[in-house]
Parts: sequence; structure tokens; C-alpha cells
Amino acid sequence: MRTRTKVVSLTQELLDVSDIVSGARILSELLALEEFPDERTAREAPAAIAATLSSVQSRLLLVVSVLSGNNDPARILTSRNDVNGPARSWEDKDVRLAAWADEPRPPKKPAGRRRSGARRR
Repeated sequence: MRTRTKVVSLTQELLDVSDIVSGARILSELLALEEFPDERTAREAPAAIAATLSSVQSRLLLVVSVLSGNNDPARILTSRNDVNGPARSWEDKDVRLAAWADEPRPPKKPAGRRRSGARRR
């Protein structure tokens, strides 16, 4: 039996990141307006905002690594960005990233590397 290829929706991945950034924005607005329901929540908000933005930065760097071919798209696969999940209205215009085969790709060879046995001058 053949296993299905894992495919990542880049559109859904970026929409999820956008939702997370919106949450951090809302928290920062509540903090600036001093609109939190209690003092404890207000004290915890700056750390929550920083942690959220740090997570977004890490996730975006991983997406960049996938798009540049340095990481397998399977590394960013989630239940929310899995194309094989429920159909979505925007899928016909989506950018889809197929996971690499089950076997890992060989590492890229650095440019300018000498062949073994080459003589130095």
C-alpha cells in the first residue's frame, strides 16, 4: 500500500502566522490602554507578547529554510496547513509544498570544494 504524500499549504501557514501576530497586537493594545481585567494578567502580558513574537520569528525562519530547499516541508506540516485535510475555498490558488520522500536528501555539496586526490600548487 502506498502512503500519501504530505503536502503543506503555504497560504494556510501564513494565515496561521497572521492570526498569531494579531493576537500579540491585541494584547499590546490592551496593555497600552490598561484594559486588562486584573493586575496579574497585565503583568503577564509583556512576557506573553515577547514569547508570541519570538515563536513567530522562529516559525518564519523555518518557512524560509523550507522555501530555500534547506529543510523538508514536512518540518512545517501541521493539521491546519495539511492540504490533504478539509477542502478550503482558496486551495485552487494556493502554493503547495510537497514533503520530500521518506529517505532524506543528500546534503548539498559546498561550492568550490576540491575533488579528492586533486593536487595543490
